[in-house]
Amino acid sequence: MSEILNLQKFVWTESDFEQMNWRESRVYAFAFLPKRTEFLLDIDYILQRIYQPENADSQRFLVAAATLVFENVSDLRIELEPNDEIEIINIERSAHRKSKNSELINRKTEWKWIIKTNQGDIGFRAVGYKQHFKGMPILGQEQALDLDLRGGFSFSRVNEVN
Repeated sequence: MSEILNLQKFVWTESDFEQMNWRESRVYAFAFLPKRTEFLLDIDYILQRIYQPENADSQRFLVAAATLVFENVSDLRIELEPNDEIEIINIERSAHRKSKNSELINRKTEWKWIIKTNQGDIGFRAVGYKQHFKGMPILGQEQALDLDLRGGFSFSRVNEVN
């Protein structure tokens, strides 16, 4: 049985990077939109892991479906050999420099990003990201949501409120 819990804000950005942890977040789909220079991932984000020391088999997870959108993306490299579900191990941010079109996009800094997964790595440069939650988080015993429960695959940004 799953419980639905409230989410404090529906859009997180690179200013939240230090507080975020994508470990074991399931990736359902990804896309690159060249005209918008965006790289999108449809993921289940684990907001919290609840451990019960007295019963190790009864871990619970607070999970929400989300669209992770990296902005002003360049130098995209995808090196994956998927033979199972793709889960994020970590997202690393390093090597900042002045963005190539800073005057046009009004963003001064771009970063080198590496999304490490259990099936390989995705690397690129981007000025930042927005992670849009598609609904309230659900408390359950699985680290990922059932496809019907999460509404299938989607890159929706229906809750884009800053």
